[in-house]
Amino acid sequence: MDKQYIASEYRRLHAASKFSGGCLKLYISEVRELIKKYDCKTILDYGCGKALYHDKAKLGKVTLYDPYYDPYSKKPEGKFDIVICTDVMEHIPMEDIENTINELIGYTNKVLFLSICTKPANKRFANGKNVHLTIRPEFWWEIFFKDTPIKIVRHYT
Repeated sequence: MDKQYIASEYRRLHAASKFSGGCLKLYISEVRELIKKYDCKTILDYGCGKALYHDKAKLGKVTLYDPYYDPYSKKPEGKFDIVICTDVMEHIPMEDIENTINELIGYTNKVLFLSICTKPANKRFANGKNVHLTIRPEFWWEIFFKDTPIKIVRHYT
């Protein structure tokens, strides 16, 4: 699959209300604790979907970014005390994983919070392919998180 097809399919799925940003709800209390513990004033939700759970989460002012959902598709600038990235990495094509992780680390001042699914999704592209483009076990992801000065919290589902 080429990147143009993938982008058009993610936009189509967003339009069909398939990506709500709901994975965050599983981790709201933990994220709140990290914000408090590390005195985080600035927050980025990278790959936020429609960010439907942010009002309920009461995390404060959050910069929202999702490249395939127009209201939040403007690339963020600067650094953030905490970067939240839930249910995103497995949607990135394999050849873009390292650059995406480096981008996430580059946005982060203190804490990077990740949730990465390690199995196929229930959703599919129009061509029948699974929307989880990079399905790898936990140990595979760990190679990307060595030797970084920031706190990285990861969950695998």
